[in-house]
Amino acid sequence: MGSLALYSLYVALLLAVSYLLYKWTLSSATFFRFNRIVLMSIYAFSLLAVPAYNALSADVPVGSPVNPMEEISAEMASLSDTAAPLWPRAIAIVYAIGIAVSLIFAIRSIIRIVCIIKEGRHSKCDGYTLVVTSNACAPFSWGRYIVVPASVDAKDMPLIIEHEKSHLRHRHWIELAVAQIVAIFNWFNPAAYLMIKEVQDVHEFEVDNDVISQGYDEKEYQMLLLRSAVGSSLHSIADGLTRSRLKTRLRMMMTEKSRPTRRLYACMIMPIVTLAIIGVRNSAFAETLSQIDDAAILTTYTDEVKYSIDTTDNGMLSHSIFYHSDGYLTSVSIELAKSGPEPKIYINGHVSSRSGLRGLRADKIDFIVGDNRNHRFVIKTK
Repeated sequence: MGSLALYSLYVALLLAVSYLLYKWTLSSATFFRFNRIVLMSIYAFSLLAVPAYNALSADVPVGSPVNPMEEISAEMASLSDTAAPLWPRAIAIVYAIGIAVSLIFAIRSIIRIVCIIKEGRHSKCDGYTLVVTSNACAPFSWGRYIVVPASVDAKDMPLIIEHEKSHLRHRHWIELAVAQIVAIFNWFNPAAYLMIKEVQDVHEFEVDNDVISQGYDEKEYQMLLLRSAVGSSLHSIADGLTRSRLKTRLRMMMTEKSRPTRRLYACMIMPIVTLAIIGVRNSAFAETLSQIDDAAILTTYTDEVKYSIDTTDNGMLSHSIFYHSDGYLTSVSIELAKSGPEPKIYINGHVSSRSGLRGLRADKIDFIVGDNRNHRFVIKTK
């Protein structure tokens, strides 16, 4: 969970930077399909940038090769008799709780939508299913369903159906699902929720434009939006007639078409976000955050690293740490007098204990040093 929490922090940074750039440059533009592509590209880039950077940087050697003895000496010099900090695990626990709560809310919304659809009167139409419900919700579409409350005036029905059919044609529900999934795993990031709003807005802008371009009266359509600005919310999973901000939509309907050259602003987003991730990943801040990577909520005791004590022929006690990896046995020992204290164990610069060895994975160990003079084992993991 620590690795997921750390990854999510980097995604949050990229989403925040990308959102601000999009809001500044393109959110008020009238090329709606292009904006949808940009928004989905922001999600894709934010999710893939860190893994891509890690993969590329792992293949590029930086500076001279690290001398193993220098690495060991540096580790020995940085040892601390304080236990490993608790804050990385606390962050991992809070992050996991946040995901669970966000997931519960999303599932509850899905269940509510499914119940509304199941309880309504179904009518098979060309390419969709019309559901008339007694629920006091605003009209919405989800998947291949268009849901309309029974209280809707018959004269408003054609406009409402046309509006929701446009959502279905553009498959807007898929983009909302992507935005919602990202928000669940990035629940602590305000930009994740603001991005959902941007996705919803551009969906409604596109649909409003479709409806008006088909010859429907603009004023009549705007009045319909105002009359329909009631009904319960369905979280952010479904597109609805009044799901987006009405004031923004009405203003967008009266906005002149944007200049095509404005699309060039999109070229700014990716380079700036790339510089942001490179800067953060190569800063001292990244080293601090890296402590979250190994944080675990529930320790999985692998028992791959063992500790044993044997009596030698000269009456000393041989303390050994050993493990098997790739078919080879690695064993490090320290001989101490029976009357003396047990050796200390340091893991990644902090004092630990034998129980701390149980959670280590053999393939993650970088090196183990047996310091007989100072009666200690020093373990560094990758």
